[in-house]
Amino acid sequence: MSRNTVQYDIWKTSELTQGTFTVVADTDIFTSVAHGLIVGNVVEFKTATTLPAGLTALTTYYVISVPTVDTFKVSATKGGTSVNVTDTGTGVHTFLKQGSGRRIYVEDFRNVNIAIATDGGGDAAMTIKFASSNEDDSADFDIAQSATNIYDYVELVDNEDGSDIDGDTGLTISGDDVRHFAVNTDNVSWVTAIISGRTEGEVVIKLSATDNQ
Repeated sequence: MSRNTVQYDIWKTSELTQGTFTVVADTDIFTSVAHGLIVGNVVEFKTATTLPAGLTALTTYYVISVPTVDTFKVSATKGGTSVNVTDTGTGVHTFLKQGSGRRIYVEDFRNVNIAIATDGGGDAAMTIKFASSNEDDSADFDIAQSATNIYDYVELVDNEDGSDIDGDTGLTISGDDVRHFAVNTDNVSWVTAIISGRTEGEVVIKLSATDNQ
């Protein structure tokens, strides 16, 4: 019996960018030097003091425009209208990129395992959930589940001790951690990892799939 194994990066540390920003209330344009964002990216915001009015901490926003390498605009909905920012807030503000990572096609594989490792900085803080879809072209994991966008969160089984992590709860990362999990992918086509509530740090998430044929 031969084994066909493939490995993919769902999230790489270098992709989880973050940076300080300012915003102009009259134009709703955010400025962050070499921010690295593109249209469609998911970001959340945090601040040392008070966020600009119109923004809410630990809330999903979508990049809808990138006028320059140093500027961007966001919306509360994907592809929606610009958030109306009415003041500049106080203190230092930070954007943090998150949301869903790469969608991996797993329909041809019997066993799927996930490896998660923080970057060693000791400050990683976020929630990671895994989601699956059996749609032909995959669901959009960055917007809400619906009758026209069908996906669900999946259970993880810790390879260390066999304990279960409910898909709706996800994995809470706090500090440095290295974990391996089995993922239930029976009769699904696509799997991804969704990062939310990220306030610090980076993480690498790798998927390994084997068909055991």
